[in-house]
Amino acid sequence: MAVSILFSACQLSVSGYLMVFLTDEIGIALTQAGMIYAVAQGAGIVGRIAWGHLADRTGSPRRVLVALAVLMGVALSAAGLFGPHWPAFALAAASAALGATAIGWNGVYLGEVARLARPGRVASTTGGALFFTYIGVVAGPPAFGYLAHRAGSLGLAYLVLATVPALAVALLCWGAAAGPGSDNATRTEHP
Repeated sequence: MAVSILFSACQLSVSGYLMVFLTDEIGIALTQAGMIYAVAQGAGIVGRIAWGHLADRTGSPRRVLVALAVLMGVALSAAGLFGPHWPAFALAAASAALGATAIGWNGVYLGEVARLARPGRVASTTGGALFFTYIGVVAGPPAFGYLAHRAGSLGLAYLVLATVPALAVALLCWGAAAGPGSDNATRTEHP
């Protein structure tokens, strides 16, 4: 559940601040920034489908979540390095990677939560997981905005935010090593 807090904080910080970052700090026109933002959102849609397909094909949703977190960190780092010298195509490509990861993680996560739920408890388990997810939704963007304000730069805030998925990787790996629910462990049936 802590992973979803971290991922949702990243997701909403991207969704809430990318346009402002592109227009105010990078200095591109609002229309062009809107097109790049649309690319990120569209990549998020494609990412949700593609990551889910990959998780199904590999039978390893936890590993897919680890890969997502690593790529999310890379994409957030790239966003932190955006500058006026970046061509629009590069901004769009990096924003697509950002969208595919930071916006595209939800389905794999919820699928894994449902898979790990006790029989007959999928609805309450996913509902409980989403309760914690919304902590990141509510707390992430204001914390990100505060950090950007204190740092004087959204770019620096994105570079700091790039460390958050690393914590998610650690939690996912720790959870895998803990046993039940890991990709190598068998699911214990509960009465």
